[in-house]
Amino acid sequence: MKRFALGGIALLAGSALLGQAGRLGVDRSAFLLGYGLAVSGYLVALATLREASTRGSGPLLQRKGWWILFGVALVGRLLVLPMPASDDVYRYLWEGRLQSLGGNPYEVAPVDAGGFLPEGAEADPFRSRVNHPELTTIYPPLAELLFRLVASQSYGLLAWKAWMLGFDLLLVALLVVFLRATGRPLREVLGYAWHPLPILCFAGEGHVDILLLITTWGLFVLLSRKRRSLAGAAWGAAIASKFLPAIYLPLLVRPLGWRGVSAALLLLAFLIVPFAGAGEGLVRVLFHFGREMSHNAPLHVGLVRHLGGEVGELLTALAFLIGVVLVVRRRGHEVVAGAFGLTALALVLSPTVHPWYLTWLVPFFVRGRSPAWVVWSLTVGLGFLAYGFEAETGRFELPGPWLVAEYLPFLILLPAAVLRGWGRDHPVSPAAPASPTSPASPASPASPASPASPASPASPVSPTSPASPASPTSPASPTSPESPTSPESPVP
Repeated sequence: MKRFALGGIALLAGSALLGQAGRLGVDRSAFLLGYGLAVSGYLVALATLREASTRGSGPLLQRKGWWILFGVALVGRLLVLPMPASDDVYRYLWEGRLQSLGGNPYEVAPVDAGGFLPEGAEADPFRSRVNHPELTTIYPPLAELLFRLVASQSYGLLAWKAWMLGFDLLLVALLVVFLRATGRPLREVLGYAWHPLPILCFAGEGHVDILLLITTWGLFVLLSRKRRSLAGAAWGAAIASKFLPAIYLPLLVRPLGWRGVSAALLLLAFLIVPFAGAGEGLVRVLFHFGREMSHNAPLHVGLVRHLGGEVGELLTALAFLIGVVLVVRRRGHEVVAGAFGLTALALVLSPTVHPWYLTWLVPFFVRGRSPAWVVWSLTVGLGFLAYGFEAETGRFELPGPWLVAEYLPFLILLPAAVLRGWGRDHPVSPAAPASPTSPASPASPASPASPASPASPASPVSPTSPASPASPTSPASPTSPESPTSPESPVP
């Protein structure tokens, strides 16, 4: 218990320091100290979790441990609320107001929107601060409708961040529901709840990516309960929050069936209707960013620069398609594991990797944790230092030595993760799930002789998550998001 509590104290101390240090990364020393404390606290908590998982009991399974777990998760998020919001939030709020004024953010760029302001109105506090004001929006329809809702209720940064904080806490609750539905120890929620990156990116900077995570994990929960139509609607909502989940199509066609896929398409069509007049403007800026811009993505940039622009882009696209085929062949019967693999693949090959993009992976850590991906999700926080270098040099980029510090540990660990992920799974004795009546009840190892609990193959990559297998009648069927095989993705 002492080590677990010390991890929580370190996480809170780091959050408190970062919440008072101004814009992330500008004060380099304060950022490195605060972020280092938060990361250390998280790693100590993971070590404690691993120990508890190995024993089948531990501090996280006692009532006091659960108060600490959820208390630290909440207080850590509250401590970073004073942090300055990302400049992306200026666009969120402005585009929400623009819709209320009758403008279409897919047609009207901020720099051209002055005519929509009422005559004699004061200058908008956010329009002039939007980044890339010459471009129309890149955000999908559901995100835009959320911008409008929040801006109509309270046109301010703190109000927006309060919404993101609420969504983040909702995701923690949703992950608990997912763990319960799939028979996994509820203590594994710590893998997300205490991770420094979501704390900084959602309650701290206010990024809208949390909407993607809620809808995506709503999809996984509904699939585990065989609610295909609702799961399809959740998938449509996820695509309408961030286009990323569209790549899950090969994984979802069978488990969703025609009803689920139809529900997704109908919801997407419904959400697009208010903006349909923009035509190709719905995706114009998305392709512009993909072709013209890159940031903090040395793997993609290396391919494009060394092989030439068009050849490099073609090879990147080919590598992605091959990766999709391999993931679907290997993990196609496990929706959650396959989704992790496709998301990881997209991030590795993406031309832009902002720190908050790695939050897309963090919820998967409640199901299995490979050292390579955990390390990258933590070292990517060094990308926030680009704000400080921009203030000093006018260029928003991370200098070479810092890029090496961010990527080298990940690249060293990645080959082992890939090889183990593709290797043969080894059976272990499964741990029984937490009691459905109380998360504090200890989970005991299942008897190897019990006919109701067949041994399940577990991934050799993820030693910290003793995933509990599903019985033959449980939702872990070939059309289910869960399967008794390894939670680890084999994808680089």
